[in-house]
Amino acid sequence: ECAEKEKMAKILKRFTNFSPEVIDVAVETAADEMVDLAGAENHLYCSPLNDILTVDERYHVLESLFALAASDGITCAAESEEIRVISKSLLLEHKHFLAARATVLDSLGALKK
Repeated sequence: ECAEKEKMAKILKRFTNFSPEVIDVAVETAADEMVDLAGAENHLYCSPLNDILTVDERYHVLESLFALAASDGITCAAESEEIRVISKSLLLEHKHFLAARATVLDSLGALKK
């Protein structure tokens, strides 16, 4: 969990102009809410993102999700599949999913020996 929090903070720093304090609050809130959101239907939180984010920004969300999934050194098939479903909910093309997944090829569970 610590590695994932650190990765979330790095991602927010990279893709936002949030202050360090806001990033800390966002990371802690996300960590606290992860269990509750795990069962949420993707369209419930993706629909507002589709309204406010460009295609490139939504693609960056996918990259960020893969970076988080890989933060423990391995991206398992279940994580990759969930990100694929989120990609569809974000109204992105399959090529976006493949490109984002390619950013973590060295951590994909299916390719690990």
